[in-house]
Amino acid sequence: MKQLLSILLLVPILIFAQNNNYRTIDSLSHLAKKQKADTTLADIYNQISYNYIYQNADSGILYARRALTISKKVNWQCGTGNAFIQMGSHFTSKGAYDSSMHYFDKALEIFNAIHETYHLGKVYNQMGIVKA
Repeated sequence: MKQLLSILLLVPILIFAQNNNYRTIDSLSHLAKKQKADTTLADIYNQISYNYIYQNADSGILYARRALTISKKVNWQCGTGNAFIQMGSHFTSKGAYDSSMHYFDKALEIFNAIHETYHLGKVYNQMGIVKA
């Protein structure tokens, strides 16, 4: 009986969290339509990708690739590294651990080169999840 009660209490929370992510994705997609191809658009695409985590990995990868393309075009290293983190995270959620480590290694290379310690921590955290 306690298990059933726990499940009944947990389901609305999960539904709310999922709906909230879709609202965020919708809002960010609306913003993206108004942006030119610069660091702001790349950041929006990385945020959309992040919000697809554990819901739709393929869409998340698609938006991370868009962010990657724009970040490389405007030579924004931090955006490029973040796109690699997003792609690695989505490949982790798909169980494609070799691919995820490939993208995490690319992100690590970028963040080491620009001495971005905060993002290095994020990469090492994601690598630890894959290796665990």
